[in-house]
Amino acid sequence: MKKYFLYRLKKCLIPFAVILLAGLLFYVMPLAIAEGARFKIEYEDMSYNIVWVFIAACAIMPVWCFDYRTNKRSADLYYSLPINRTHIAVTHFLTGFITIVAAYTAVFWVGFIIIAAKAPANFALINQLYMYLTALPCMYIIYSVASFAFTRGNNFIDGLIFLIAYAFALGVVAFAVQEIIECADDNYIYNEDSTFYLTFAPFAVLNEYFADRTAGYSNSVLLFGGTWGSEEVHFLISVPLLTIASVLATTGLFASERNNKAENCEQVSDSISGYKILLPLYMFCMCAYFAAVTEILALCVTALVGFFATVLWKRTFKLDKITLLIYLVAVLAGMAAGFTAYIFTIT
Repeated sequence: MKKYFLYRLKKCLIPFAVILLAGLLFYVMPLAIAEGARFKIEYEDMSYNIVWVFIAACAIMPVWCFDYRTNKRSADLYYSLPINRTHIAVTHFLTGFITIVAAYTAVFWVGFIIIAAKAPANFALINQLYMYLTALPCMYIIYSVASFAFTRGNNFIDGLIFLIAYAFALGVVAFAVQEIIECADDNYIYNEDSTFYLTFAPFAVLNEYFADRTAGYSNSVLLFGGTWGSEEVHFLISVPLLTIASVLATTGLFASERNNKAENCEQVSDSISGYKILLPLYMFCMCAYFAAVTEILALCVTALVGFFATVLWKRTFKLDKITLLIYLVAVLAGMAAGFTAYIFTIT
């Protein structure tokens, strides 16, 4: 097990080099070039760049680590090793995240040295430490959910679809709920609070907050403004929810691995955590939204897209009764919720 772990670490040197290079190009180099009054502007801009580089790393690295599960030859090879399948998954999972943390640590602290050398007097550099410490658990949320999502697919395409769908799933639910509440309550002020429920939102939000504090924007003791508002509330709700999702994703990944079979590779992805949950969830939320705003054409298109997505999943137009029933229930329930909210707006 130890030898295999070290072997996987060595295999991760290539993605480590790629992530490191991206971080140096998009974050460190602009900081190194910036001079004088321009430095503060560059620092604010580049603080976003490091976030997007490592959000991408946390999303793509699971694909690289678990790609063997979507190819029959690779699966046969890995599952023939004298190592427990769960141990293989744990090793790939840990070495992948270690690679991301190592690259982030190198990029971040090289950038910190440059910031410390060039920063104006009003820069509060202690916030850089807070930024680093909060970034690690935030990246783990993205990485763990992405790993679980990708491994729900029995083929590469399904894995990518699940990876993207899980990243936005909680946000889509929050978006639909907000829209229904807005229609039902005339006093509700709509904003984009649903974005706080995306898996990468805590990383982006906290990084922005500590970057602002570093640059001297410290008039507020709260997260976003001088008074508590919906953003603070939704942020404080979303972080525990996403943390729970991360814990469940990690547990589910390892618990399900022992039952994974090589013959499942390149077959229909029938995991209960795959299309069986995601399609009804997305269909309900999107149908509820379009019904609530009475976009009938968009509602019909959404229902049609959901049907063809189900057909592509099953690889046949002859859908079994249970699958067809679940699809219809999700669509009709979403329409019912949306139209009910709409009725409140006209009464």
